[in-house]
Amino acid sequence: MDFDYIDRDVLRQLQQNGRVSMKKLGEAVHLSAPAVTERVKRMEDAGVIERYTIKVNPAAMGFQVESTIIVMLQNGKKEDFLKFIVDEPEIVEATEIPGKTDALLTVYCETIERFFALVSRIREYGATDSYIHMARYKRQALLPEIKADR
Repeated sequence: MDFDYIDRDVLRQLQQNGRVSMKKLGEAVHLSAPAVTERVKRMEDAGVIERYTIKVNPAAMGFQVESTIIVMLQNGKKEDFLKFIVDEPEIVEATEIPGKTDALLTVYCETIERFFALVSRIREYGATDSYIHMARYKRQALLPEIKADR
């Protein structure tokens, strides 16, 4: 999909507030509500906009532990591991990564005990390296700006 500066502005506005009305969004990008609605629909149809969601504060919800876990899978364990992570609600993101390691997990646990239990279950599939997040310096929902000349 080709993006012009208005499309990029629409995306930036929606990333900041996915609940904005089409009227207000149109005003922000200097278009009518029908015109901006058509642009948003086009981006939804193209798969650029996948869904609308909210941002929740994990600590306010009672999650004491946020961690990144790197997993180095044992040979032949990938398929079982992929089935395992689907049923683990504390694993909120799992990404395959290249190199000596195989997967990068983001997890949220209510207690350190639950975290250790989760790590033990993960170790049935391979070695782990865990990093408990101590402080958050930056977290942004906005993607970096896409340059028009690309």
